[in-house]
Amino acid sequence: MRGSGKNKAIYECNQHIKKAMYYGEVLFNVMVLIFYAYNKCYGYSKFIFTTIPEMICVLLIMKISKPKIDKEDGAVVLSDPGVDLSGKGFPSILFDSLVVCMIVKILIVFSYFSLFIYLLIPISMGYEFIYKPYRVFNKYD
Repeated sequence: MRGSGKNKAIYECNQHIKKAMYYGEVLFNVMVLIFYAYNKCYGYSKFIFTTIPEMICVLLIMKISKPKIDKEDGAVVLSDPGVDLSGKGFPSILFDSLVVCMIVKILIVFSYFSLFIYLLIPISMGYEFIYKPYRVFNKYD
């Protein structure tokens, strides 16, 4: 595959992160189902209800990291590796949101008040996109 060295490095890093995330998600969900059965929580509607935001986060991570591969003169060229998943900004927020969704999925067995933990997602977004830039701009005043 042709492309710049930086693009290839980002592509390889993204592939490793997505593979680890995929296997981690499968293992986590199997363990949560075992946890639900152990706690005699057979209302799997809780599981399905909390899986929806988790899958939205995973799908968004997959979408932003999708590479653009072109064919030029019979050669495969990596023109865009997608967003670097190990970087700051939006990928960081998505991974934080994924962790919050996983925590809620476990804690919802004990109380529906754990749904308030979802409020950490907009707080995290506000910190990353509003407070951090504001702090940097006011640093030089």
